[in-house]
Amino acid sequence: MESLGPALAPFSFLSGVGLLILSTSTRFINVKNEILKLSPEECKKQTDRVTRELNRARLLRNALNSLYVSVVCFSLASLVGAFGERFSEQVGLIGYVLATAGVTAVVLASAQLVRDSRLSLEIVRSHADERQSS
Repeated sequence: MESLGPALAPFSFLSGVGLLILSTSTRFINVKNEILKLSPEECKKQTDRVTRELNRARLLRNALNSLYVSVVCFSLASLVGAFGERFSEQVGLIGYVLATAGVTAVVLASAQLVRDSRLSLEIVRSHADERQSS
């Protein structure tokens, strides 16, 4: 049972990454719906609102891509962990490198999500300012 540790450890990250994928996908869909609500004239002018929403969509897409990469890395690390110890220490090292790459991808995704949160706040403030001035 001790030999299953390297195989199961990376899987412990997958549930958290899955929740991040779910919430980020929902945020991406919400941004897409906001973009679809924009008028064709507003989109042609590339107004500040259009630019901000497109930037949010880009950030969320990048975050999702990083999260998907982390799932691949964690899954491969688990496979390598399951079979690696039986073959050689070098193969086990590959599992650690893959797990580290997975964690790095989650950190990169988190940075994109922080940037999206800041941009979302700017958009909310802009809408509030527009309502106050009208």
